Amino acid sequence: MRKRSSKPTQSWSLGLLVMLLSLLLLTIYLLFFPKLSNDKTPIVNQGEQLQGNLKPSGTENLQWEEYFNEELGFKMSIPQFLYKSEFSDQGGYKTFIRFEQTNFSLEKGMAVGVSEKTVEEETETLKENFSGEGAVLQKEEKIEISGVEGIKLTFVPKEGQEGESRSIVIFNRNDLTYSISTTPEQIERVVKGFKFL
Repeated sequence: MRKRSSKPTQSWSLGLLVMLLSLLLLTIYLLFFPKLSNDKTPIVNQGEQLQGNLKPSGTENLQWEEYFNEELGFKMSIPQFLYKSEFSDQGGYKTFIRFEQTNFSLEKGMAVGVSEKTVEEETETLKENFSGEGAVLQKEEKIEISGVEGIKLTFVPKEGQEGESRSIVIFNRNDLTYSISTTPEQIERVVKGFKFL
């Protein structure tokens, strides 16, 4: 009788041991080492200054898309992959549309409010709201958006407060006042991309 060799069993056992050790090391790595950051680093353009006093941001290189609202008669450029929520007759707005960041979006969110207030009333309301939320009006200036005169407000967090700077453009057409809010880095592209249908 021949004696059976134990080499295949030893090879099988050794392979199983290596596989289990690999799985154990992978599990330890995933549990104890920090995961890759979800922070998004913007791509910054080096180049000439844009219209006004705005400097180029990473938004010029990123893909934006057109948002159409036939009911209110406008289209505008928005960053890709934002989640849209639309509300009617809330908070003093006839229509309020939020474009919120998602895990896939590379840009900041934005909002569009449409009301029957005057530009002056909407401006005062926004100043009061932002002041109450710990922001300071940094700059107020006149602008033109889609052939209509308007106002641009830029708010920054009060010193020592957390928060994000916001720019808001406010303008009126056909007895409707539009307020568009986003970050100062994106507002120029939003203004350029807004058109009445």
